[in-house]
Amino acid sequence: MSERVLRVEDLSVRIEPDRPGGLPVRAVDGVSFEVGRGEVVGLVGESGCGKTLTSLALLDLLPRPRGRITSGRIGFEGRDLRALSEVERRAVRGQEMAMIFQDPMTSLNPYLRIGEQLIEGTMWHSGTARRVALARAESLLTRVGIPDAADRLRAFPHELSGGMRQRVMIAMALLSDPSLLIADEPTTALDVTTQAQILALLSDLRAERGMSVLLITHDLGVVGSACDRVLVMYAGRIVESGPVDAVFGDPAHPYTRALLRATPRVDGPPREALQSLEGLPPRLDAKVTAGCLFAPRCDRVRSDCWTAEPPLVADEQGRARRCWVPREEFE
Repeated sequence: MSERVLRVEDLSVRIEPDRPGGLPVRAVDGVSFEVGRGEVVGLVGESGCGKTLTSLALLDLLPRPRGRITSGRIGFEGRDLRALSEVERRAVRGQEMAMIFQDPMTSLNPYLRIGEQLIEGTMWHSGTARRVALARAESLLTRVGIPDAADRLRAFPHELSGGMRQRVMIAMALLSDPSLLIADEPTTALDVTTQAQILALLSDLRAERGMSVLLITHDLGVVGSACDRVLVMYAGRIVESGPVDAVFGDPAHPYTRALLRATPRVDGPPREALQSLEGLPPRLDAKVTAGCLFAPRCDRVRSDCWTAEPPLVADEQGRARRCWVPREEFE
């Protein structure tokens, strides 16, 4: 791997109950991964598996007071973010590490013009003069493909389409030239043409700026076309990771195989029926039970899968898997 920008070790996030007698939610449980400089890493999994909460934990944006990090280290550019003061973390957030939030339809303030929302962060972080910040914002809007950028700066969010609002969110995240961009479902609810344009834009910006990207999505097609490596997440844990081509070409975990079988492919056999993944993910506010959390839905379950949770084991090729089933049985 190239020089590390981000190194997450044993990160766990807990959401406290909102009612007396309720159980805490183990939303993220012992997650470890790395992102190299200039690398695009995809984080995939079903809804509710902990992808977004992982990203919010990196930025110290967990919902308070119920959400909190219970363990782990977040190493970013040689610093442990959890050891920094609130003032120091605020200087990193939005400046060196930025995020495109999940829903552009609701992430922009409907009462403020686009220009005001774009320049607020860069003026706060760097003390840039308003006139200079607006000129840079206009330039970035043009760069991300928004026509008549000067007019759009004076527009309100409801005057823009969904694709244009998504581009505004990208421009907002890029204003401070971050080392790491976290993109949380950046193509959700967009038509396929706009999706392709957004992914191409992120790829171009990565090449131009040497920026690292953590791309969070449930769309395996997006990961296959845009990412260098992939992390597959289930029930708050990483169950498989490795280079995209290797993982998608030869998945080593039953969950990854099930996700791929449920994904339509234009290069697959004609008229081949998709196979749905039966069952539902486990409730993460339930009492901790022994065994693999995927066992109730697994088509290769064995007796030892019910007695102990498998560890995440890495090999010499940079791949890792969390499964008791021998690797040779997947050949």
